[in-house]
Amino acid sequence: MTTRRRIDRLSEILGDADGLLVTSLPNIRYLTGFTGSTALFTLTPEGPFLIVDSRYFEQAGKESDIPVLLRKGRIEDSLRDWLPGVTRCALEADHVTQAQWNRLQKCGEEMEIEFVAREGLVEGLRIVKDEEEVAALRRSAALLETLFERLLKEVRVGRKEIEVAVIFEAFARHETCRPLPFEPIVASGPRAALPHGVASRKVLESGELVVIDIGLDLDGYVADMTRTVALGEPKPEHRRVYEIVREANETAANSIRPDLSGEEAHNAAAKVIAEAGYADHFGHGLGHGVGIEVHEEPRLAPNVSEKLREGMVFTIEPGIYLPEDTGVRIEDTGVLRKDGVEIFNRLTHDLIVL
Repeated sequence: MTTRRRIDRLSEILGDADGLLVTSLPNIRYLTGFTGSTALFTLTPEGPFLIVDSRYFEQAGKESDIPVLLRKGRIEDSLRDWLPGVTRCALEADHVTQAQWNRLQKCGEEMEIEFVAREGLVEGLRIVKDEEEVAALRRSAALLETLFERLLKEVRVGRKEIEVAVIFEAFARHETCRPLPFEPIVASGPRAALPHGVASRKVLESGELVVIDIGLDLDGYVADMTRTVALGEPKPEHRRVYEIVREANETAANSIRPDLSGEEAHNAAAKVIAEAGYADHFGHGLGHGVGIEVHEEPRLAPNVSEKLREGMVFTIEPGIYLPEDTGVRIEDTGVLRKDGVEIFNRLTHDLIVL
């Protein structure tokens, strides 16, 4: 879907507002294709505008077919030029601070523009991916798996967690020329019980499980995956825990269908873990949306009543975490089709023993 079509769809859902000011960079990227680190986007009766400062003016003209305006000074000084013909302007409530809201309200009074808060306008479009986006996410997932397989050759007893993380970052940045979307999680032994245990100076030891949660950004779309590997033969209980998580992952992947709620999707995996006696050791949601950002809607988690729809892309990542002992997580990403989840990942769910 072209950026122009996305903007047309956005225009259709503005309701009683005749303008929109977008400040969220991921949303601006979705609407315009611009990849810089600062920008604004406005939608007005005279059309859309991308506003950047002098650092990005040339770049914006190359990356986007939206008319580009040069920002000089404070937002308040140029707002009327950026919102021609607008009398009632929607703001992204999730991305505007109270201080910004106060300044815009004062500015609006002077320019006779009424600012109104709206939630999730652009995110509501982003939540369902078109086939071009699905293809981009599939490519990202494929590259991530290739780099993970290369990384496995670097995971060995005696190496520090942080060394593994830095090696992966070098692999990913060389291939993508983009920063990582999140800090790699490399957590071994008892630290594997920390669901977001980012890499430390801990040395990898024989007999441990190692949770490796990594991601990358390829051409603007993110991949996210987790595998748990063993350094030598694991303890019998650790292998048993691994197989429970594997069953939970695969049960959820085979059960999720359109019109299930986020909570019902979560429960498909949670039930497997609970029946195995580990209900108290799976504390996070089953998954989250993936796209331009690593964490997007939808959420697959308790108390989420929103229904899943075809075209949504999300992770499936159950885990079991045993404090002071070990942890296991297996994470895949897939797109929801009318008959179930199409998983992007091809990497084995068998426990990898190094």
